[in-house]
Amino acid sequence: MSIAHFSSMTSANNVTVQIDDHILVGVGVDPGSSSAGIIVTRDGRIRLGESNTSTTPTYVDAPAVEWATPKHATVGDAFEVRMDTTGGTLSVGTANTWQALTSDRTYERATTGAGANNYSGTLRIRLAGAGVDSDSGAQTLNTSVIL
Repeated sequence: MSIAHFSSMTSANNVTVQIDDHILVGVGVDPGSSSAGIIVTRDGRIRLGESNTSTTPTYVDAPAVEWATPKHATVGDAFEVRMDTTGGTLSVGTANTWQALTSDRTYERATTGAGANNYSGTLRIRLAGAGVDSDSGAQTLNTSVIL
Protein backbone atom coordinates (compact mmCIF):
# COMPACT_ATOMS: atom_id res chain seq x y z
CA MET A 1 0.00 0.00 0.00
CA SER A 2 2.70 2.50 0.94
CA ILE A 3 5.52 3.28 -1.47
CA ALA A 4 8.60 5.28 -0.60
CA HIS A 5 10.36 5.46 2.65
CA PHE A 6 12.57 8.45 2.96
CA SER A 7 11.98 9.85 6.39
CA SER A 8 13.54 12.14 8.90
CA MET A 9 12.75 12.73 12.52
CA THR A 10 13.17 15.34 15.20
CA SER A 11 12.44 15.46 18.90
CA ALA A 12 10.00 17.97 20.35
CA ASN A 13 8.34 18.07 23.76
CA ASN A 14 10.04 14.72 24.63
CA VAL A 15 8.29 13.17 21.63
CA THR A 16 10.11 12.01 18.50
CA VAL A 17 8.13 13.07 15.41
CA GLN A 18 8.57 11.16 12.15
CA ILE A 19 6.55 11.44 8.91
CA ASP A 20 7.29 9.09 6.03
CA ASP A 21 6.52 9.76 2.36
CA HIS A 22 3.52 7.78 1.03
CA ILE A 23 1.99 7.11 -2.38
CA LEU A 24 -1.53 5.67 -2.21
CA VAL A 25 -3.45 4.49 -5.28
CA GLY A 26 -7.11 3.52 -5.67
CA VAL A 27 -8.24 2.13 -9.05
CA GLY A 28 -11.86 1.20 -9.73
CA VAL A 29 -13.85 -0.01 -12.74
CA ASP A 30 -16.64 2.10 -14.29
CA PRO A 31 -19.41 2.63 -13.17
CA GLY A 32 -17.66 2.59 -9.83
CA SER A 33 -15.56 4.69 -7.53
CA SER A 34 -12.09 4.72 -6.01
CA SER A 35 -10.39 6.59 -3.20
CA ALA A 36 -7.17 7.02 -1.26
CA GLY A 37 -6.47 8.75 2.03
CA ILE A 38 -4.38 9.30 5.11
CA ILE A 39 -5.45 9.89 8.71
CA VAL A 40 -3.15 11.52 11.26
CA THR A 41 -4.46 10.40 14.65
CA ARG A 42 -4.45 12.18 17.98
CA ASP A 43 -2.83 9.13 19.61
CA GLY A 44 0.28 9.25 17.37
CA ARG A 45 -0.57 6.85 14.52
CA ILE A 46 -0.71 7.34 10.78
CA ARG A 47 -3.44 5.35 9.05
CA LEU A 48 -3.39 4.73 5.29
CA GLY A 49 -6.42 3.87 3.17
CA GLU A 50 -7.39 2.87 -0.33
CA SER A 51 -10.53 1.55 -2.01
CA ASN A 52 -11.20 0.24 -5.49
CA THR A 53 -14.99 0.27 -5.00
CA SER A 54 -15.92 3.21 -2.79
CA THR A 55 -15.40 6.93 -2.26
CA THR A 56 -14.44 6.05 1.34
CA PRO A 57 -11.08 4.29 1.78
CA THR A 58 -10.59 1.26 4.01
CA TYR A 59 -7.97 2.31 6.55
CA VAL A 60 -5.21 0.31 8.21
CA ASP A 61 -2.39 1.41 10.46
CA ALA A 62 0.72 2.14 8.42
CA PRO A 63 3.19 -0.71 8.95
CA ALA A 64 5.47 0.23 11.84
CA VAL A 65 4.80 3.93 11.29
CA GLU A 66 3.73 6.25 14.04
CA TRP A 67 4.17 9.98 13.77
CA ALA A 68 4.85 10.17 17.51
CA THR A 69 7.19 8.09 19.67
CA PRO A 70 6.23 7.39 22.36
CA LYS A 71 2.57 7.45 21.42
CA HIS A 72 -0.33 7.73 23.86
CA ALA A 73 -4.01 8.67 23.75
CA THR A 74 -3.51 12.45 23.92
CA VAL A 75 0.00 12.98 22.47
CA GLY A 76 -1.53 15.06 19.66
CA ASP A 77 -2.87 17.66 22.09
CA ALA A 78 0.54 19.39 22.07
CA PHE A 79 0.84 19.40 18.25
CA GLU A 80 -0.64 20.89 15.08
CA VAL A 81 -0.85 19.32 11.62
CA ARG A 82 -1.05 20.83 8.15
CA MET A 83 -1.32 19.42 4.63
CA ASP A 84 0.17 21.88 2.13
CA THR A 85 -1.18 21.26 -1.38
CA THR A 86 1.37 20.92 -4.16
CA GLY A 87 -1.13 19.63 -6.76
CA GLY A 88 -4.83 18.81 -7.09
CA THR A 89 -7.58 19.19 -4.50
CA LEU A 90 -8.77 17.10 -1.57
CA SER A 91 -12.23 15.49 -1.51
CA VAL A 92 -12.16 15.37 2.31
CA GLY A 93 -10.01 17.41 4.68
CA THR A 94 -8.70 20.93 5.08
CA ALA A 95 -5.53 21.89 3.23
CA ASN A 96 -3.09 24.76 3.77
CA THR A 97 -4.23 25.47 7.34
CA TRP A 98 -2.66 24.56 10.68
CA GLN A 99 -5.10 22.45 12.72
CA ALA A 100 -4.85 21.27 16.31
CA LEU A 101 -4.24 17.52 16.63
CA THR A 102 -6.73 17.33 19.50
CA SER A 103 -8.75 15.12 17.14
CA ASP A 104 -7.89 12.89 14.18
CA ARG A 105 -7.31 14.69 10.85
CA THR A 106 -8.33 13.04 7.58
CA TYR A 107 -7.13 13.83 4.05
CA GLU A 108 -8.80 12.00 1.12
CA ARG A 109 -9.11 12.09 -2.67
CA ALA A 110 -11.88 10.20 -4.54
CA THR A 111 -13.08 9.56 -8.09
CA THR A 112 -16.60 8.54 -9.13
CA GLY A 113 -17.22 7.45 -12.72
CA ALA A 114 -14.61 7.14 -15.46
CA GLY A 115 -11.67 9.48 -14.95
CA ALA A 116 -8.80 10.26 -12.63
CA ASN A 117 -8.13 12.63 -9.75
CA ASN A 118 -4.77 13.12 -8.14
CA TYR A 119 -3.64 15.01 -5.07
CA SER A 120 -0.16 15.71 -3.78
CA GLY A 121 0.86 17.57 -0.67
CA THR A 122 3.34 17.92 2.13
CA LEU A 123 2.16 16.72 5.52
CA ARG A 124 3.69 18.80 8.33
CA ILE A 125 3.55 18.45 12.11
CA ARG A 126 4.82 20.94 14.69
CA LEU A 127 4.45 21.79 18.36
CA ALA A 128 1.34 23.95 18.77
CA GLY A 129 2.22 27.54 17.99
CA ALA A 130 5.82 26.76 17.08
CA GLY A 131 7.32 28.39 14.03
CA VAL A 132 9.31 25.33 12.95
CA ASP A 133 8.08 21.95 11.69
CA SER A 134 8.95 18.94 13.83
CA ASP A 135 8.90 16.89 10.60
CA SER A 136 7.26 16.71 7.18
CA GLY A 137 6.70 14.18 4.40
CA ALA A 138 5.39 14.07 0.82
CA GLN A 139 1.94 12.49 0.39
CA THR A 140 0.39 11.44 -2.93
CA LEU A 141 -3.24 10.30 -3.30
CA ASN A 142 -4.03 8.99 -6.80
CA THR A 143 -7.48 7.72 -7.74
CA SER A 144 -8.94 6.59 -11.03
CA VAL A 145 -11.89 4.71 -12.47
CA ILE A 146 -11.25 2.92 -15.76
CA LEU A 147 -13.73 1.87 -18.43
